Amino acid sequence: MIRVELISGLDGLEAVRSDWERLWTKLPERTPFTSWDWSYYWSIAFGDVARPVLLVAKDGEETVGIAPLADYGSGRLFMLGAPKVLAEYVSFLYEPEIADDVLHAFFDYLRRGDGLRWRFLQVVHADAGGRFAAAAAEHTDLAPFVQPGGRCWLTELPASGEPQLSTLKKSLRRSVRRVLKLNPDVTVRTTTDGLDLDVAWQALVTTHQARWNAVGEPGVFASRRFHDFHKLLASHWCPEGRAVLIVLSDGNRPVAAEYVFVDLDTAYGYAAGMLPEYRRRAVGVLALYHTWVYCVQRGLKYLDHLSGDEEYKRRWAHRQRPLVNIRLRGPGLRAACEHALVAGWRATRTTLRDLCPRPLRSAIRYVRKHAARALSGKARQPQHLAAPQASTAK
Repeated sequence: MIRVELISGLDGLEAVRSDWERLWTKLPERTPFTSWDWSYYWSIAFGDVARPVLLVAKDGEETVGIAPLADYGSGRLFMLGAPKVLAEYVSFLYEPEIADDVLHAFFDYLRRGDGLRWRFLQVVHADAGGRFAAAAAEHTDLAPFVQPGGRCWLTELPASGEPQLSTLKKSLRRSVRRVLKLNPDVTVRTTTDGLDLDVAWQALVTTHQARWNAVGEPGVFASRRFHDFHKLLASHWCPEGRAVLIVLSDGNRPVAAEYVFVDLDTAYGYAAGMLPEYRRRAVGVLALYHTWVYCVQRGLKYLDHLSGDEEYKRRWAHRQRPLVNIRLRGPGLRAACEHALVAGWRATRTTLRDLCPRPLRSAIRYVRKHAARALSGKARQPQHLAAPQASTAK
């Protein structure tokens, strides 16, 4: 019989590391976002606002599952390692052979509320085709409210290991050839071929922030916690080959960068940046092309562009992987009332958005974007990003 134990804190995370990594290697939904490292470094960066809470499933003395949660206080639960850092494919960990038993044990524990007081559990961007999402949706006693969470776009990479332009879509071949002619002097370096990690990191942050500041947005690295989490993660994963920073430079000036995770046969394009003044030279397309080249040369099978419906993802992708968002209700009358109100409001908002004509939705987004740009002016640089920019990419 499977029993569930509750542990918490960084000490608890460290105690289950070996079991976590053993289960993670077998997990069908395995990605960098479900790894122990990701959750541990997230807990270090966000530990002042959320407490790691782990449900550990035991079959006798053997650990057969781990449900990693983040407790934000006042009964608010999220998936550990997911809030504020754009994680995809979130999931509980479990032994595949007894997946249904383990997952049902977790949800039964949550339903009873033994030792854990909670009002709701919000799951964002779970794999719609995964066992975890299916098991969560089946537990009607937790009143699961399931909504589409967007989709991730995947590029299938040629098996030859040779990055030949002929393997790209016809429209992409024309674009890449044109961009290569526009940028004959742009050089490419990566952290796997000797590029200094600190220089590469500064190039990524600088180009990413410049790109978003130009359209009136703060950029994700404006968040100190987000910045510190990923800098810590990159410092461990880049030397191990689990992450790579790809930097394009015009002379000594970084003009574009890509931040990519690698696990098994898949690369995950997580973040990118481009200097706005190089937009006409389409260095963003060039950076994505060199990311594709890197992945092909490394012998990977897929390049996952992650969630979002940007046009460039559609152009490069061969298929898509749908995501879902799930909200589960905690025990008690207060949780039930709050859940009904939140679910009702979200369903109404979705319906209204679907009824709104697409041209009107586009016009609203256009006005909001340009109003934000006009109001932002010259945004004050966050203190943690005010370090001197690297002058050379060596």
